[in-house]
Amino acid sequence: KKLYKEDAIDEKHMDTYTVGFGIGPRINAPGRMDHAQASYFLLTTGEEKEATLIAKKINETNVFRQKSLETVLEKSQKSIVDKKLDQEKIIVVTGKKLPVGVVGLVASRITDRYNRPSIVLSEEDSVLRGSARSIDRFNLVDNLKKTEKYLLGFGGHAKAAGVSLKKENFSHFYKKITEIARQKIRDKDLIKEVKIDAQISSKGLSFVLTHDINSFEPFGLGNPRPVFMLKKMEIDELKWVGREKNHLKLKSKKQGSLKIFDAICFGLDREKIRIRTH
Repeated sequence: KKLYKEDAIDEKHMDTYTVGFGIGPRINAPGRMDHAQASYFLLTTGEEKEATLIAKKINETNVFRQKSLETVLEKSQKSIVDKKLDQEKIIVVTGKKLPVGVVGLVASRITDRYNRPSIVLSEEDSVLRGSARSIDRFNLVDNLKKTEKYLLGFGGHAKAAGVSLKKENFSHFYKKITEIARQKIRDKDLIKEVKIDAQISSKGLSFVLTHDINSFEPFGLGNPRPVFMLKKMEIDELKWVGREKNHLKLKSKKQGSLKIFDAICFGLDREKIRIRTH
């Protein structure tokens, strides 16, 4: 309850989004930033005053985790651009003393952005340690196994893995893993697909429909939120909004109709969005 208060969470309106993006990341944050015991103490304390202090500390740790993520992501993105790492079918990024708790999140963001496998490695002394994320076509564990003579260790599953190696073996590892990616990944695998569940008419959009869809919660792995497609929609207005100006707000309507829909696209890469007007 103290954690809910820190994040202004209304217990009466709890849903999967609140749990997945409000509560979960906060309980997770201390473990990512080497303060794992804080979440344990919050969940086990019987003292209200202590719970208040711990919840505040956890929230501060989560804010720090978010800032660390953005800092590492920005440095990784600069490295990708400067070294043209995205010209390969797998992106491998290295950096000195990166926070180990966020490298997996950074790898996820890179894979999502470029739609190709990625490995983010933190260099500490003579060892590189990090995390990898992948796409459907490229099984991480199977393919990392083919490079194991250069590795200290690896483990995980098809889409996510951890990996470590000596710095002196990096060039050999990089050459091998990029060769494998070229062989395994086709150009068409790098084109991101949007899976549409059904086509819908503008007349079919209603609060009744959203209520019915929400009755199928919780959405997530194995039960994804449905995606519908509207055809022949005209866009009336476009503008970038949000603190980082990376959310695209628009108004659209069916050709020949007066009914207008407000819509928003969250977390877009402005460099990759081309807006054409007629």
